[in-house]
Amino acid sequence: MIVLDKTSVEKLLPMDICIAGMREAMWQMGLGATVQPLRTVLAIPDQPKFMGVMPGYIPIEDLAIGAKVISVFPDNIKHGKPSHQGLVILFHAGTGEVAALVNAEAITAIRTAATTAVATDVAARQDASRLLLLGYGTQAIQHARALPLVRNFETITICGRDKKKARLCADQIATEFAGQVCVADSIETAAQSADVICALTHARLPILQGSWLRRGVHINAVGSSTRGFREIDEQVVLRSRFFGDYEAGIRAQSEEFLYALENGQVSAEHLLGDLGQVLTGQLTIRRDNDDITCFKSLGNVVQDLYASALAVERAGQQGCGMQIDC
Repeated sequence: MIVLDKTSVEKLLPMDICIAGMREAMWQMGLGATVQPLRTVLAIPDQPKFMGVMPGYIPIEDLAIGAKVISVFPDNIKHGKPSHQGLVILFHAGTGEVAALVNAEAITAIRTAATTAVATDVAARQDASRLLLLGYGTQAIQHARALPLVRNFETITICGRDKKKARLCADQIATEFAGQVCVADSIETAAQSADVICALTHARLPILQGSWLRRGVHINAVGSSTRGFREIDEQVVLRSRFFGDYEAGIRAQSEEFLYALENGQVSAEHLLGDLGQVLTGQLTIRRDNDDITCFKSLGNVVQDLYASALAVERAGQQGCGMQIDC
């Protein structure tokens, strides 16, 4: 059995490689070649903390089945600890033996941004040049690495409640991004001029309103992953051509979509489908440059398993990781 820690995963999964992997993963999902039951979420009573358990199957010869077990403790960020911690476990398809244990914090951070890049590539205007990141944590850094690989952004703007943290994030991004990086005081003002907006927070109440959106903008709603958390309001959902990373998951567990549905703002058909359907040609999201498009990312185990299997494959090629008996 091979064990890949956080440092190993970060080395083995450069963003361009992971984007290609997520494109393949979502394409296979669109073909119906993967299996992923709805994840089980164990919420801690009266606290914004939970554990997720996600089993799945992917069509890879040796590492076809696996699961991710992860804790999500948003308040950890205040104490300098990661909000997402856990493991991805891969099993041999033929024997059922445990083949690999992979650090889930790194897998989640990289594959989330990589999947957003794939969604942005299929939905954003080709001439998109202004990227707005709402939030200043790990996902802001990862998205600043990922999205410029699919669009030629001239500026990246960071916006968040703590201006000092937003500035630190902007300074870090500026060391890797060739264009202009700035910090905005107002989400409303920044949103009105953005071509692509990524919501990357743990907000319980919407931070992005549909009335602020310009024609042609693409939104990636990434931060909220369970009921009770929504970064975008119902008007964002209503005004956009709305799709997700996994249709069944969005219909069951996306607070943004379900809030708009339950309050009569949209019908069930307003969710057009998912990224796999777009990649396989079953669904068109952007019809013209005036369409507002919105990608809802909950994250799914197909992404985790593909990213982990890719890391394990590259570890074998490069001689990385720790081999242990179990």
